[in-house]
Amino acid sequence: MNNTEIQTPVNVGVDVGKANLDIALHPSGQFYTIPNTEAHVR
Repeated sequence: MNNTEIQTPVNVGVDVGKANLDIALHPSGQFYTIPNTEAHVR
């Protein structure tokens, strides 16, 4: 049995702004925006 893993490189972009935290993943195209509020900060 061969247990090799295929790994795909992922680039992550992060933008920290006064109102939002934006995270983008490439090449998947996933994008997240999280409000920069006390309720969303852990």
